[in-house]
Amino acid sequence: MSLLVRSQMHYFLIGDRQVGKSTIINKTLECLREKNPEIRIGGFFTKAEESDVFMHYMTKHESFCIGKRKIGGYTDVFNSQGLELLKETEEKNCDLIVMDEIGWMESNAEAFALEILKVLDSDAQTIGVLRKDCSTPLIDEIKNRADVMLIEVTLENRDSLSLCSLMQTEKLV
Repeated sequence: MSLLVRSQMHYFLIGDRQVGKSTIINKTLECLREKNPEIRIGGFFTKAEESDVFMHYMTKHESFCIGKRKIGGYTDVFNSQGLELLKETEEKNCDLIVMDEIGWMESNAEAFALEILKVLDSDAQTIGVLRKDCSTPLIDEIKNRADVMLIEVTLENRDSLSLCSLMQTEKLV
C-alpha cells in the first residue's frame, strides 16, 4: 500500500460490463480538452474485436493484440509493448493518464504491473477502469491505495456521473 500523500486523486471506475464506464471516461476527456486544450493525455484503452482484445495508444493511432477473450492475456506482449506504451506516456510528461481497463489479463505481466504502479506514483493524474469481478494482486493494490477513489457505475447513476466536475478542483482544468 502506498503511503505517499498526494494533493490529487486517481479515479477508477468499477461496474458491470457494458454499463457505460468507458463512455464516462470519453465524456470526461472531451470535457477536459474543452476546458484545457493544452492538456497532454496519455495511456491506453482496450477494446475487444471478435475474439481478440487490443490495447490502443491514447497518443497515436496504433494498437496491438494483448490476448484472447475468455482465454487470457499475452504476458510477453504486456511486458514489452504494454511496458513501452506506459514508459512513452511518462516520457511525454502527460498531465493525465488513461487506463481503460485493468483486469485479469495482465495478472501475470509483472513488469507491466510494476510500471502501472510507478505511473500512479508519478505527478500525472490517472483515470481508469478496473474490472469489478476481478481480484488480482495488481487490482487489489490499486483499490487499496490512499490516493485512489473508486467510483461504482450503475445503470441508475451512469448518466449523472461526471469525472470532469471532480477534476475541476484539481490541476487539470
